[in-house]
Amino acid sequence: MPYKSKEKRREYRREYYAKNRESILASSRERCKQDPDLRRRRRESSQRWREANREHNNAYNREYRKRYPHYGVIPTRIYRKNLRLKVIEHFGGKCMKCGFDDWRALQIDHINGGGRKSFGKIRPSPVYYHNKLLGETPGVTYQLLCANCNQIKKHENKESSPCYNPTDKPSKLALRQLHRLGMKV
Repeated sequence: MPYKSKEKRREYRREYYAKNRESILASSRERCKQDPDLRRRRRESSQRWREANREHNNAYNREYRKRYPHYGVIPTRIYRKNLRLKVIEHFGGKCMKCGFDDWRALQIDHINGGGRKSFGKIRPSPVYYHNKLLGETPGVTYQLLCANCNQIKKHENKESSPCYNPTDKPSKLALRQLHRLGMKV
């Protein structure tokens, strides 16, 4: 079994793993059950190895990105942009109030407000959110608004942040601070 070349050893290990995959995974699960700290120790060991071999990892990652340019950040950005454009097209391609049609300033708005609350505490990825929107009927729960109309709607419906509302009276603390600055209210 001792192989002189790394390639033959690697090939043997792959074949062995393919034949015995289920039993290997079962024994690994059993070891994790018996020793609850095993995962933590493995994670710490991996972190130490990455720290010790940072230059090697960086060089490998640079080479990988050169060899496989179709994977990575740029294609992901293009995919997300195209998905967003599909959603905008699905919702009519222009603002429901003023007709503005530049995709860079169009936003999806919850008609009844409470957009952040609809997902609870989770923050979904843009891909999940846009795919969910493609299944929605335009004008029922969601609508397409430009940034200006969306902010005006939030302000009129008091959906905006409670920190700032120009129609409310300023607090006593705010009045004192304005007075100190020499401003009259």
